[in-house]
Amino acid sequence: MSPVSASIIPPTGISNFEDLDAWPDREAPVTTMFSGRLDITYLLYMLQRLGFAKIKAVTVNVGMSIDKPSLEETAARSARALSISKDGKFLSNKA
Repeated sequence: MSPVSASIIPPTGISNFEDLDAWPDREAPVTTMFSGRLDITYLLYMLQRLGFAKIKAVTVNVGMSIDKPSLEETAARSARALSISKDGKFLSNKA
């Protein structure tokens, strides 16, 4: 998997669904932070709906209580769920 060239990212970045819809490569890897809240859950849904195939949702445990099974279940509907502990170790890597 090669990184996305910065030259094809719009100068203003990707800031809305129209920018995502205009993205030419639906096989490009997409990684987003995942809190389990409604806004990011909707983003995962829209990425899948727009046809993106390689979506990763990353959760970082910084020491606060998280409902890891619930986050993984929600993310799994649209993405590959990755969990990282506060010391930087992968806790899970679910497909």
